[in-house]
Amino acid sequence: MDQKIEVKVLEADPKKNKLILSQRQAIAEQRDQVVDNILSTLEEDMVVKGEVVRIADFGAFIDINGIDGLLPISEISWSRIKHPSDVISLGETLEVKIIKIDNELKRISLSLKRMGEDPWQQIEGQFSEGQVITGTVNKVTGFGAFINIFPGVEALLPVSEMAEENVNPFNKFKVGDSVEVLIKKFTPQEHRIALSIKDINSDASATEESAE
Repeated sequence: MDQKIEVKVLEADPKKNKLILSQRQAIAEQRDQVVDNILSTLEEDMVVKGEVVRIADFGAFIDINGIDGLLPISEISWSRIKHPSDVISLGETLEVKIIKIDNELKRISLSLKRMGEDPWQQIEGQFSEGQVITGTVNKVTGFGAFINIFPGVEALLPVSEMAEENVNPFNKFKVGDSVEVLIKKFTPQEHRIALSIKDINSDASATEESAE
């Protein structure tokens, strides 16, 4: 009793002595105003600090000056990770970059990986088509294997490029295997690198035939 609260008038009918109020809507509108005020101080590409307040399979929520921003799992690390908790922890303070602000939906998208240098830019000039390199298997699928050839850079070895004959990728490779591959297509600007083992063997066979 006698506690003062803020409410919003939903309906007022003096003839019927009727007055319907809502505290929930009043709080919601106050909250929206607070969010709008905070969003007005933020800009895309701005670097901000925030606390990890929730971790989910798809990413983490970071408290930025009182509102939650989403840090998607794809924006946590340049390297492949299974779960956000592999890299960050609840309550941790992070420095992140704002990559998108949606004023209509009042949402902020964040990136942790973009705080560092893009490894795809680092590899330009370090690799070339036709080059044979050694990489590590990061993931095996039915259509091929993803090979880590540089920290944060994965290249695809399609099943059709594994051998002359048909092979089962799951029988041929396992995560962590070290493999020698040939760079068949190199387009770092598009974040795409295609690999081949079959072509290494073909080149070796052709060399042997020429020697004979």
